[in-house]
Amino acid sequence: MIVSHRHKLIFIKTKKTAGTSFEIALSKFLDDDDIVTPIVEPEDERKREELGFKGPRNFIMSADETRNGKKVRFFNHIGAQPLRRALPAKMWSYDKVSILREPHDCIVSWYHYATRNRSPKPEFDEFLFANPDIIVDNYNHVKVRGKCVLDHIIRFSDFKGSILALEAQKPGLQGLWETFSEVKAKGNIRPKNAATPAEIFARYPKAKQLVDLLLEDEPLARIY
Repeated sequence: MIVSHRHKLIFIKTKKTAGTSFEIALSKFLDDDDIVTPIVEPEDERKREELGFKGPRNFIMSADETRNGKKVRFFNHIGAQPLRRALPAKMWSYDKVSILREPHDCIVSWYHYATRNRSPKPEFDEFLFANPDIIVDNYNHVKVRGKCVLDHIIRFSDFKGSILALEAQKPGLQGLWETFSEVKAKGNIRPKNAATPAEIFARYPKAKQLVDLLLEDEPLARIY
C-alpha cells in the first residue's frame, strides 16, 4: 500500500495482479513523507532498494494522527475498508488506484502460488472449494460498505494503456509505464508447461460453476 501526498494518490494492492511490480515502479516517484508499506517478499524489497526507490516509511500512524483515534500499522495488502477507518479524511480524498485481473486467470495464479511448495499438489477443484474466498477477495478488497472506492483501475490485460492513462491524469508520474515495464517481481510461479485457465476450468466444471455463481452479480469481475 502506498499513499503519495504530492500526487494525491492511494495505491491499494490486490493479490496476484502484478501489484508488487507496480508498487516498486511507483516507489520511484515518492517523497520522504509518503506512506510506503514493506513488501512481503524480502527479495522484492531488496530489488526496490537496489533501484534506489523509496522503501518502507511512515507506515505506523499514531492514535492522534488517525481518523478513528487508534494507532495503526499499515501493511502491504491492507484493504479499502480498514484504510478508510484509519486515514484522515484529507488523505482518504486522494485518488484511489488498484489493479484488476481476469478472474479465472487470477484464481489459477492463486492456485499455483498457494500450492507451490506442497507435494503432492492438491487438485484444482479441491483447492478452490477449500478456499472460496479467493474468488471474491480482490473485489471486496477495494470496497467500503459494499461500494467500490477506486478512481482509477489498472487493467491487467492492458497495463500500458491503463498506466499511460494514469500518467495523463497525474503528469508528475510521467515515466511510470516505462519504469514498470522494466521491473519484474515474483515471477516464475506458474509452471511454463501449465494448462491455461480455460483448459483448467474445462477440466473442473464444478469449479467453474462455483466461480460463475459467486461472481454473477459482481460488475468488477468484468473489468480486466
